[in-house]
Amino acid sequence: MGAAVLLVLALLSVVSVPLLLRVTVRRLGEQRAGRAYELETDYRSATRSGIGTLAAVVCAAGLLPAAVGGLTGGSPGDLTAGSDGGRAEAALAGSGPSPVWGPYSDGAAASGDAAPSAQAFEDLGEVGEGRLYSSVRPDGSRVHVWLPPQYLAAGERRAFPVLVVRAPEGGGAGGAADGSDPGAVVAAEYGRASLAEVREGGADPFVIAVVDHPGEGPACAALDHAGLRAALGAHFRVLGQRTAWAIAGAGAQAACAVRDAVDHVSAYRAAVGMNGSYPAVRTADDGAPGDAAAGGAAAGDAAAGAPGDPRDRPLRILLAWPVHDDAAARSARAAAGDLRGVAGVRLFTSSAPAPAPETVPTAETLPAPAESPPEAGPPAGDRSALLQHAFAYLTEHLDEPAEVPGG
Repeated sequence: MGAAVLLVLALLSVVSVPLLLRVTVRRLGEQRAGRAYELETDYRSATRSGIGTLAAVVCAAGLLPAAVGGLTGGSPGDLTAGSDGGRAEAALAGSGPSPVWGPYSDGAAASGDAAPSAQAFEDLGEVGEGRLYSSVRPDGSRVHVWLPPQYLAAGERRAFPVLVVRAPEGGGAGGAADGSDPGAVVAAEYGRASLAEVREGGADPFVIAVVDHPGEGPACAALDHAGLRAALGAHFRVLGQRTAWAIAGAGAQAACAVRDAVDHVSAYRAAVGMNGSYPAVRTADDGAPGDAAAGGAAAGDAAAGAPGDPRDRPLRILLAWPVHDDAAARSARAAAGDLRGVAGVRLFTSSAPAPAPETVPTAETLPAPAESPPEAGPPAGDRSALLQHAFAYLTEHLDEPAEVPGG
């Protein structure tokens, strides 16, 4: 009803504009004609008509958009946005979960899926110059999401690449027990390393999602990769395409992260394993570890270019270990041989990179891998160097932060 009244007033204003303009012109003409007969001129009536004309123009310009917006169920801003914003969201949704324009906000999901938006993320405050959020997933795991300061900068509208991290048991990137929440500890450590490499000009900023499963032991707990991607895409500005996502693990979780990438080549472009032991990183047909020779369907798909794994951008894996850790070095080199034909593998130590990056040695010429993961993580200095190099490596192979169309 209110919109209809506004529309009537707007139409009256539009109709009155030419009438008032005609009156103004006529009165001005009368005053000019009177000067030829030396009659006294009086422009007050013409001035009033002119003011009325201007007021009618202003009313028409203000009332018409509001009336049309009210009748169509939109707002005046919708008239300028048009349908381009909808097409941009659809394009993003086609390549993955659509981002929300800004940091996490309650109930604001761009993808329209009820399940991801229903998951609440708790704001844990500022951590390592970024901001940390936490949520419990439906499968019982807890995910900590660290947003870099670049994401939080005023006016920033870019969407960012994502690093998913498997949290080690006991906290700390090396798996050392310190009594802290493992996910929060790892998120803070990875965040600090990321910022250090960004400031050195060697890496792009990343959104870091640390997944911590309840329970103990080195077994690779199954991750809900699709659900995690949907939840992050519904609440944060993240790139949805596979070429902007990577997964990492340290210690007992290093082999798990590599296995995740090999098993889910349509979800991840790259993987990082640090200070790990890799008794078997390829998937057996029954899904159980320990059958590197079998290869499995996932390994074959990766080699042949499975859907979501373009031939020009195949899987990339970084295997890194701290200097003087001979067991981790032997295991990483053996794993590189096992991954021949599945992924491009780079070997790295905290003191210096191994020669001939992206080359894969033959497994037959290498010592046998370690039977169990190291009992303790590397020293803090080595761990920081490994993490910084990991972010540089991921920047080399993943998509960079990109402007959000229509954002």
